[in-house]
Order: sequence, then structure tokens, then C-alpha cells
Amino acid sequence: MTTERVLVVQEQLPKYRLAFFEELGTRVSLTVATEEHDQWPSVQNFAIAPLRLTRRWSGTPFQTVHALDVVGLVRRLDPASVVMSANPRFIFNREISAEAVRLGARRLGWGLGTMDITPLVPSSVRSFGRRRMIRYFDEVLAYSTRGAAEFARLGLSPDRVHVALNSKWSRDALPSREPHRWNGKLNVAYLGRVTERKKVDVLIRAFHGISSDVRGNLIVIGMGPELESLRQLASELHCNVRFAGHLDGQALSEELSNVDLVVLPGTGGLAMHDAFAYGLPVICGRGDGTQYDLVTDECGWIMEDLGVVSLRERLESIARTPEQLPAMQRAARARVAETFNVQQMADVFESVLSRQTANPEGP
Repeated sequence: MTTERVLVVQEQLPKYRLAFFEELGTRVSLTVATEEHDQWPSVQNFAIAPLRLTRRWSGTPFQTVHALDVVGLVRRLDPASVVMSANPRFIFNREISAEAVRLGARRLGWGLGTMDITPLVPSSVRSFGRRRMIRYFDEVLAYSTRGAAEFARLGLSPDRVHVALNSKWSRDALPSREPHRWNGKLNVAYLGRVTERKKVDVLIRAFHGISSDVRGNLIVIGMGPELESLRQLASELHCNVRFAGHLDGQALSEELSNVDLVVLPGTGGLAMHDAFAYGLPVICGRGDGTQYDLVTDECGWIMEDLGVVSLRERLESIARTPEQLPAMQRAARARVAETFNVQQMADVFESVLSRQTANPEGP
């Protein structure tokens, strides 16, 4: 571990991010400033500082997030590097950036890229906000190669954009799981939030269309606002769908022990990591861009035109050729064990943090 002080500023500190910060905290003197500063009292390798936030236009595509006394926070911690979320919603990045320049600290952005979530925000507004945001960073760490390309198109030179493949699992703490044996019928799971843009309804309709002689069970693991409408859809179709709610740990492991693969029809990416960690191939749709790094022909299928008919045909094909599944399950597990883990993510952060790239000009 080095004594270099690093400050990461995050709106939230979700559970899935703890393993990464614990790993990075073994390499640098790390503080994470977050609004959820009292949620995780037992972290070991990094400190947590309170971040006081306010929001405007909450619940709309135009929401912005502002911080109270964030300059004082940066000044008190006096970091050598500051890592900020590369999202134009965070108006306080400008204040952090200016104070980092005054202190001579490196300014790093970190994020998904410039994926458009909603059509309600005009492209001109998006472009203006993103190009203004990018001026606050000396370098940027992207979740994926696609995200890196999107940041580069904003005007950053390629040597200032780095790929830190988004990960949530430590290679030393992968869940135990016995290889699933084919039981003659295809058993499928969905993992993640149950929202409209996850397109779980497409999965239910496609699964219902599989020939009954090879159609097993579908389990939806997760919670969200679309849950009741999906229950109604499954009832109307008389489709064998079980809604398990939110699961983790041993309960999740038990549910996935009888599953052949995971289907993720809509946006999102981290659920793919969970599927692979449990040794399950994935069918994914649009995703969040990370799927192009994570999913290969050896461990899954990327379907750009994923719809009810195309997904039904893919599931039917898999059910008719189950001999391919054992090798794909092993390959899926290997992707997380060997490449997509918090250790490799921390390697990239450590490398970038060691570079002398502070920008004296400021925002």
C-alpha cells in the first residue's frame, strides 16, 4: 500500500462496489465521500466521509445534483488525486475540479460513457452538458471499451482515456456452485431490477412460446415497479414463471443451482457479472455497453435485435442443443475468475493514479 491520498466522490455507495474499494484501499490511502456514509460501518481498507447533497428537478430526466461544502471537504482531505463520477448531472464536479487544481491534485472522471437513457432530453442539451463536464477531468476511466470510445468522441485524446472494466466480484471470493446437470428442459433466470427498460415482459412472452417438451421453468429474481404487471402477464399467458424477489448470498446460489442460463433482455450490465460468477451463460440485448467486452461466443449471446420472436427462436435452439451448455458454463465462470474482477479493475486505477497528469489550467 502506498501513502498517496485518493478521494473518490460518489453519490451512492452500493453494496456491489464495496469489494472494489476494499481492494483499491490496499494499494492507496483511500477515502470515499458519499451521501450513504453511515450505511457500511464495517469497511476495513478505506475510509468513508459524509457528502451532503441536494437535488433539483428530482425524478425527471433534467435532475441535477448539488453538494454542500464540497470544497471544504476536498480541502480538509487534501488528496493527491480526486475521482469524480463522469456524469453531467453532478454539478458539484466543477467545484471539486477547481479546488483540485488549486491543490495540485489529479482530476479523474469515472463512468459508463455517454449512453442515452431517455429521448426526452434533446441531443444538443446532452452534448453541451457532456462537453462541459469533460473539461473538469485530466483523464477518464471508462467501464468498457465502448464507453472509452464515447468519452474520446467528446474531445479527449486517446492517451487520456482508460478502460477499467466494470467488475463487482473478487476472484478470491467467487460463489461456490456445483455444475448444473441438464434435466431435459430449459430452465432460465432473469436477474436485476424489474423496470420497464429491462424488458422482462419480452422474456416472459418468448419463454412462453418455447415448445412445451423442452420448456422448463422461468424465475425472475429482483424487485421493481413492473413486478405486478409482469405477474399479471404471466397469469394471462398461463406461463410457468416464479417471482422470487430480491435474493443474494446462499438464497441466490440455491435458486441458480437449477438454472441453465440467464437472460437479460434490456439495459444494465452488472447482472451479467453475477450470472458468470455462478457459471451461467447469458443472453443479453442492448445492455450498457459492457457486454461487448464481457460476453463472447464461448459464454453467451449478444442479440442486438432482441425481441419476442428472435429470443424465442434462440431459446428454442439452445433447448434443442443442450450439449453446448457445460463448456459455456465453465467459460462464463472463467471470465470473472481471470479477467472481470475487482483486482484487474484496481490494477488500472493504480496505474492511472501513478501518472503525473494534473492539469494546471482548471475548469
